Parts: sequence; C-alpha cells; structure tokens
Amino acid sequence: MSEPQASTLAQTLADIEESSSVILNQGIPRLMAALADPEALQDVLVDIGEELAHILYHIRDAKYYGYVVERVESSSG
Repeated sequence: MSEPQASTLAQTLADIEESSSVILNQGIPRLMAALADPEALQDVLVDIGEELAHILYHIRDAKYYGYVVERVESSSG
C-alpha cells in the first residue's frame, strides 16, 4: 500500500471510530430514553441512521476495503 493510500485509510478508520463513538455514547443512551416517546424515538433512529450512512460512505470510499462492500452486496441479492 502506498503512503497516500495508507494516510487515507488511517483517516477513514478515524472517521469510522468517531461515528461509532457517537452511536455508542450518544445514540444508544438517547434511544433508551426515547423508548416511550414515538416521535423522539423516530428522531433518534434517524440520527443513528445518519451515523451509519457516514460509516458506510467511508467503507465504500476506502478502496482497500472494496471487497467488504462487494461481499455485502452479493449476499443481499
């Protein structure tokens, strides 16, 4: 792996870690607190979905992990 690709991959993994941390440290507590309020629950689920979309973007953007996307797409069809 060339140095620019390694740097990109390191940044990708850091961004994935950040989104994972947001889900774990903010999303899950908010989710538990919102269980009795359908409107609040919907908002939390959307916010968690946005973080998941951010993670997916980075997985797709990291050419090194292209096989992961291919594997998931081929197993869902």
